[in-house]
Amino acid sequence: MPSMEDLRTRKTKAAIESAMMELIELKGYSKVKIIDIANRAQVNRNTIYLHYESKEDIALSIIKNTYGENAFISDIDSLFVKKIHKSDLYSLFEKLINKIDASIELYRIFLTDNSLSGYSINIISNIQKHLKKYLLDSPNNTNRIIYILSGIYGVMSRWIVYAKGNKEDIVKELTDLTYSNIFKLEVKK
Repeated sequence: MPSMEDLRTRKTKAAIESAMMELIELKGYSKVKIIDIANRAQVNRNTIYLHYESKEDIALSIIKNTYGENAFISDIDSLFVKKIHKSDLYSLFEKLINKIDASIELYRIFLTDNSLSGYSINIISNIQKHLKKYLLDSPNNTNRIIYILSGIYGVMSRWIVYAKGNKEDIVKELTDLTYSNIFKLEVKK
């Protein structure tokens, strides 16, 4: 059972993150200040700094809680445990797109705000590193993974930032792109 301190911490963080989301919707990310978040969450500014380093850190926490890269990585793991079928990839992308769609404005901010641009690069890098446990260490694999992940990122960015395409078409496009390239990877035995 969680302690009272753990419950208080979770409740405080939830209030801070909720206030941040509300303020982003009202003012836009760039106009949100820590003092605004503190006032809206009804906490002291120092309380925010006990839990987060900056407003960017709050936004990163919101994204991780919405659909963290760890969830996506565990979905990828499940693909490598068994023989990969196109329907499995379709399900993975459908789940990912639905999660992103539920908070698409936040993802749009992450892709368009220059102060948060490192987040996308970090996710791609972490997924690439994670895939190394399944793949042979070769220049061909490195190039193919970069190609696949860049393609996924490009298709998703186009959908998120410019609202190009509907969810079903995006899922199909991501599935086709990945499936046609995944079998060229050299997998460890």
